[in-house]
Amino acid sequence: MKIDPVKIIIFSSFVLAVIIVALLVLRARLNRSDDTQNNPPNIITVPGAVSPTIGKYPTPSVVPLTIFLNREPPEFTGYKPDVFTDVEQEALDRQAALFDLIPIVEPDFTLDYDYAVVAYKVTLHTPEASSRVKFTSWMKDNDFDILLDQRDFNYTVE
Repeated sequence: MKIDPVKIIIFSSFVLAVIIVALLVLRARLNRSDDTQNNPPNIITVPGAVSPTIGKYPTPSVVPLTIFLNREPPEFTGYKPDVFTDVEQEALDRQAALFDLIPIVEPDFTLDYDYAVVAYKVTLHTPEASSRVKFTSWMKDNDFDILLDQRDFNYTVE
């Protein structure tokens, strides 16, 4: 049996063409998978634009410090610290100390703070005159007498 050389050449050419096409398809798939890793689908890459970082941390940009070091500080930033006189500061400190103790329940009076009215609420027990004197002396004994002149106290009698 004699094999025709033309048939061998045609068969060999066909096999070689299939191998070349398979290699080209494989190479195109590999290139395509690299492109999808670098440029995910549905994202358009514009030359000169910042590319999104998906799954990566952005690299920090380096800014020369000489830009900030050579600047003069602004004259006014809008911040003005609260400046209190010694009497005002003492009253604020004593008020903070009194807030730590509230509510105060004594046999002759009760002291609390009413946030709705923004004033101290003093409930004096009967007799009112002696309770008021005891409340005033308690405030003086505990160094809260400065608040009696500067803060609002609402007195009620029970």
